[in-house]
Amino acid sequence: MPAALLAFTMAVWRIAADLHWTGDFFISSGILSHWQVWLVAAAVLLLGASLLNHWGHGGGDTAPL
Repeated sequence: MPAALLAFTMAVWRIAADLHWTGDFFISSGILSHWQVWLVAAAVLLLGASLLNHWGHGGGDTAPL
């Protein structure tokens, strides 16, 4: 969950930088310079953390090997 929060914070920072509310974003070019990438990363990390938490507490089905 902390990684998802970090990715969400990066997305918000990038949006704020695009609106000139903050200084420049520290990644100025490349795939990681887009807020959409950070927002999707946050969503994927949050979903993964939720699934692992559910599975770790015995809520998930486990298939036999």
